[in-house]
Amino acid sequence: MLDGPHTRRSDSKKPTGPRFFILLLLLISPTAETSAFAQAPISVEVAVRHAIDRPDLRAVTESAAALERATANRDTGWPNPTIAMDRESARLGDHGEVEQSVTVTQALEISGQRGLRQRAAEELGRAGRMDADATRQAAASSARRRFWRVVLLQAQHEVARDWFNRLTQASKRVSERRAAGESSTYDVLRVEREVRAARASVERARVEREVSWLELLEVTGPLQAPATWPRASGELLPEDSRSDLNPVSERPDVLAWEARERAAELELSAARRGWIPQVELKAGWRHVDEAQHAGSGLAAGIALSVPLFDRGQRDAAVARAQIARARGMKRLIEERAKRGRAPAQTRARQLILLSRQVRNETDRAASELQTTAEAAWAGGELDLLELLDVHRGRRDDALFVLELEHAARSAREDLRALMLEERP
Repeated sequence: MLDGPHTRRSDSKKPTGPRFFILLLLLISPTAETSAFAQAPISVEVAVRHAIDRPDLRAVTESAAALERATANRDTGWPNPTIAMDRESARLGDHGEVEQSVTVTQALEISGQRGLRQRAAEELGRAGRMDADATRQAAASSARRRFWRVVLLQAQHEVARDWFNRLTQASKRVSERRAAGESSTYDVLRVEREVRAARASVERARVEREVSWLELLEVTGPLQAPATWPRASGELLPEDSRSDLNPVSERPDVLAWEARERAAELELSAARRGWIPQVELKAGWRHVDEAQHAGSGLAAGIALSVPLFDRGQRDAAVARAQIARARGMKRLIEERAKRGRAPAQTRARQLILLSRQVRNETDRAASELQTTAEAAWAGGELDLLELLDVHRGRRDDALFVLELEHAARSAREDLRALMLEERP
């Protein structure tokens, strides 16, 4: 009896039933809401991964490789056997004669052409896989370029918005000075004109930024990115370019044409064996029923095709043309890639160095000039137009640096593709 009240008081301190679940939801709901909306901006690696892992791209590349091999392998199977059934009857005077036979004919290849063509089909399948790798690399490169354009445009939008905010503050200060009799009506109208132009620049930058994001989604598909900006994160100015990483001969498009060359050489070897005759074996059962006698037995035969007119000349001509084309395309791609590496490397290195230099010099000079101009305007040493020129110059310098850094990034992406720095 004494334990009863104590037990009830202890139970009353613990939330039970619906009260416990309501308290639990109240405790965890802020955390869940925060995790749902605290989405970090995406990186270039995320964009590339989404671009090459798209189901439609994977289906196209895999089916293209399988189709090329299946097409080449279509005529390399054994020919089907032929089954023939014959019945002949004849009447000689008062007597009749009936002859029946069942024959199975199978063509046999003794030249080895089928095996050569099967190996050629395997090489074409390998070429298809290399083409698929080249397609994925192109998709990765396109995603990279579009991603960095998003980074550029969202940075340009920030510069335009900063310029607009500065003009807005300047407009307020000019209005205050006019009210105090220190500025003219012309100054007010002039700064308002700049504010309107800056507002339009912000809106245009916003539109370009949104369009660049949609263009990125064209190659990546949906991305888990914040609803607000910035949506992409990364340094627009790249690191220094590295030296040669992979030889040109390891490019997937070069390897694809090498595989096609080997396939054509195998087809040529098969065509050169066209002088070897094809063998046909026949086997069956034969029954003869005459007037006074009847009998049956096995029938067998062999036939050889005479390669008199067609000895594989046409197939050999096609194979030689395919070999020449594959070798030419392989050399063309190799030479173009080799010649393109040196200028791309020089361009990337020089633009990276120039961008760093201009960034350091511009940031330091712009900050010093703006501080000096603000103090001079406040002291009456500068008029409004000169102050606006200072602000406009800072905006133009910031946009110029961003364009220069984006040019360096574009050159770096060109070099990345030529150097085969990544193989998605």
